[in-house]
Amino acid sequence: MADSYKHRDTGAQIFCKKVLNWEISDILNPQTQQLHRLPQALSVQEDINSYYQNFLPLILEEARAILAQGLDAINKNKTRSFAIKIIDLKIHNIHHPVKLELKGKLPDASDEGTACVVLLLTYHGPANDKFHILCLADIKEENKITAKAMLKFIERNPEAFDNDNWTACVLGSVLTQMRMYEACYDAPKPAFIKEVVTGLLESSPQKTICAFLALNGVQQQAVQKFICLSPSIQQIIKDVCILSDENKRLLSIYISLNELEQQMVQTFLILAYPEQLFISNFYKLSIGGQQIIKDFSKLNLIKRQAICNFFALEPAVREAIKTISVMSALAKDVIKQLSFLGVSEQTFIYSFYRLSAVEKVKWTPSVRQ
Repeated sequence: MADSYKHRDTGAQIFCKKVLNWEISDILNPQTQQLHRLPQALSVQEDINSYYQNFLPLILEEARAILAQGLDAINKNKTRSFAIKIIDLKIHNIHHPVKLELKGKLPDASDEGTACVVLLLTYHGPANDKFHILCLADIKEENKITAKAMLKFIERNPEAFDNDNWTACVLGSVLTQMRMYEACYDAPKPAFIKEVVTGLLESSPQKTICAFLALNGVQQQAVQKFICLSPSIQQIIKDVCILSDENKRLLSIYISLNELEQQMVQTFLILAYPEQLFISNFYKLSIGGQQIIKDFSKLNLIKRQAICNFFALEPAVREAIKTISVMSALAKDVIKQLSFLGVSEQTFIYSFYRLSAVEKVKWTPSVRQ
């Protein structure tokens, strides 16, 4: 299973590997054999992937030219070297660059920035022999540098990495080239890519591009990430942007909820309108009213049906049932026995109890007979 899985490098990782694999001779010699023709215009070439791929050799050649300029500055003593010490060396994967922890102070403030800076490390051997290796460095602090280098160069002279006889020179930063390479390798496909490249934009998109160029770096990066999103995600973001202030406030509250609360909200939204209205009215009730409904929901089906039938009766009937419910057990038993009699018998008994006391005494013997 593990053998069947293959890690796919990102565009930035591929770029770094290509640069770090260069020999000094590779840097000094232009890669003209890969630049036999410029990329065709997108209006002629319909395959957007091929359009992006044609820029990759050009980007690598631009990076090589930057490093060649750095080597030329070293030869002309325009760049000063500085002492460097290798603190740690970690090999996580033979197919990926080795991680180096370096310690050294640059001689002066570099104009190349602090990220993706190419350093030329030189080991000064005992017989005045020199050993060179390229590394891509990020300068974290004043004297702390994290770098990457290829294992093949380290294997050529492993003993050198146990010594402190190292110096370094800054060749230049290839951060911009790495970002361009990564963009072309990922080959984003926004809907208006052909219009952008061929200059066939309408007036409003042209204004949009001008507005994009006026953004700061962080804002431009956010726009670039938006362009790389799927159309469905882009549409969701667009819908959010046109929401009213009240709806944005509600959305903000929803996002702040925990997972269970968000699930409850989603369940509520898919209910029918009468059910949503009932829940809304429920929370408008007093605590006593809410408790009655909660207790009702705990009853079994027969009891709930009996209560529903009770409230469906006429008011006079409901009042009679309420009166019976507060009677004594003996009275309830009499009423229960009356319920088993026929209609004529119930009518006679009802008429009998409406008589006066004298009439009841008069009728009692005959009734017993």
